[in-house]
Amino acid sequence: MINVLVVVGNNIKYNKIFMAYLERKVEEKVGYIDAVYHLDKNDSELFLTLEEIIASSHNVVIATRDAYALVGKILCTLTKDSMTLKEDILAPAKASKIYHDSYLLGFGGSLINVLKIKEQEMLPPVMIECKRNSVDFFLVDAESAWDLEQLENIIKVNDVKMRITQLIQGLSAVHVYDFKHAQYDGFMQAIAFGFRDKVLFGSDLSSIIAKRLIESDTKVTCAESCTGGLIASEIVKNSGVSAIFNGSIVSYANTIKIKALGVKSSTLKEHGAVSVQTVYEMLEGALKTMDAEMAIAVSGIAGPTGGSEEKPVGTVYIGAKSKEGETLVEKLLLKGDRMYIQQQALFWGLKLLLLSDKKLFFNFLPKTLDN
Repeated sequence: MINVLVVVGNNIKYNKIFMAYLERKVEEKVGYIDAVYHLDKNDSELFLTLEEIIASSHNVVIATRDAYALVGKILCTLTKDSMTLKEDILAPAKASKIYHDSYLLGFGGSLINVLKIKEQEMLPPVMIECKRNSVDFFLVDAESAWDLEQLENIIKVNDVKMRITQLIQGLSAVHVYDFKHAQYDGFMQAIAFGFRDKVLFGSDLSSIIAKRLIESDTKVTCAESCTGGLIASEIVKNSGVSAIFNGSIVSYANTIKIKALGVKSSTLKEHGAVSVQTVYEMLEGALKTMDAEMAIAVSGIAGPTGGSEEKPVGTVYIGAKSKEGETLVEKLLLKGDRMYIQQQALFWGLKLLLLSDKKLFFNFLPKTLDN
């Protein structure tokens, strides 16, 4: 394994929002995390487990709240070192960098960064910084046999490894690793040329979308029913979106669809809230109300109740509209629990937004491996 995060302390793993923060900040410095371990500080095998993890990894970030001294003692035993006070921090004497509850230590072929963490506080700095030998990108509507064969051929010719996962139909996340830096330009050109308007380079889809919208000064909005603001939240998590996002409308009740989005009462009466006709009118209303150039709209039945024989749980109509491009609306029959259905609808919304204006979003190529 290359990059590993080890959390020592049994309760931290239950704090999901803090764990997401921790993983996000580590990935910003080291790239993809190959494995996350949660270790109990009272485990009699803690020493042996840490030794094994370090021996099999290149970069190890150890984060702990109440076992900071214990972890330091274990590392000193492994490295035949002793703890000392440096810059008001107790750390192994051989630590090469020490700053603000964080220290860096080399051992064998591994780099070890120990962080003293505390929930609801800023994390200390992650000191491991490595040039990434990997590339992340998304493929949109690239699932034909010809597309997959072409991708496999590019991977084979460049002698790299690949992980690919389908997020939803027609949207796959690809992670290419074990990269030789000299091969980067040829590989990226082959992917960009081979997939043209089907590839987006980056590891976070909403950040890619937000960047394009900000660069083109294109405003986007959302009109959501069954997702309850989830799509808007995914967009506005990105810095700088206030320039291209005036607001959105969560319209669960039909009265709100009528008053805020201008959906016709006759449309709701004849076709229902969960219908292609309603979503079309939600798109139009959102663009007008929020003074935007692009919109995503969704109405559906996320469950577990509310379904019928005609419209079972998982029935979702979702669409996107671009004033400079197309209007696209899809009827979906999604499977899973309420949250999974909502998450799938989120990615369908982002996908349709991309397809509604391919000229705006595609054909952008990073210049260097570390972009």
